[in-house]
Amino acid sequence: MPQAGAAAVPVPGALDGYLALHERLGTMDLADLVEPAAAYAEEGFAVGAKVSHAWEWGASKLRRFSADASPYLPGGGAPKAGEIFRQADLAKTWRSIGKNGRAAFYAGEVRDRILDVLHKAGGFLDSEDFDRKQAEWVEPLRATYRGHAILEIPPNGQGVVALMALGIVESYDLTRLFLENEVLAKHLILEAIKLAFADAVQCVADPRFASTPVERLLSQEYLGERRALIQPDRALDSPPAGRV
Repeated sequence: MPQAGAAAVPVPGALDGYLALHERLGTMDLADLVEPAAAYAEEGFAVGAKVSHAWEWGASKLRRFSADASPYLPGGGAPKAGEIFRQADLAKTWRSIGKNGRAAFYAGEVRDRILDVLHKAGGFLDSEDFDRKQAEWVEPLRATYRGHAILEIPPNGQGVVALMALGIVESYDLTRLFLENEVLAKHLILEAIKLAFADAVQCVADPRFASTPVERLLSQEYLGERRALIQPDRALDSPPAGRV
């Protein structure tokens, strides 16, 4: 699976999710709802330091794979912290979505421009991919952490990672540890996340093609096995997935 370039581009699904939420639960007119986003795109916003750093890190990919990187690299480079970044075309797109809904993005000019760029660069999407509705209503994963109910998106989302990490650290008295030894507390959290991600890489998949053993991954027995691998004075080096 390529990690960058046109062949790695999936159908943009977030917008379909926003529109599905609006259709079922929205109380505002769509045009009014998207206008603040359009205004920020048109008038610009000050880029934060962290975002600027990540932007600079990704600039090489934009230069290599984008047919025209100038909208995202104004002046040839990533915006610096505090610099005002504007996107007039994005503002136009948002307002078109507000007026025309899903068809403004998943059909017509915007879709055709996306496909044209992808086809020239070796992508695999076609118009039928954009015609299919992407958003799905799913039953969330449920777990508890110190009496609180925690809900996450099921596979092929990675919500199980958060639930596993919480389950691994639940037996530690993190409140006390953060007061007495903040470094150790953070170390335990990071190791728990690292172990959970190792399992996610191995197990999380599209449920239409493969099953993820969620019940086993979130069982107290399995979480205890993973917790036992954590060493308080040493970081795990790329831990393997557990036996599920």
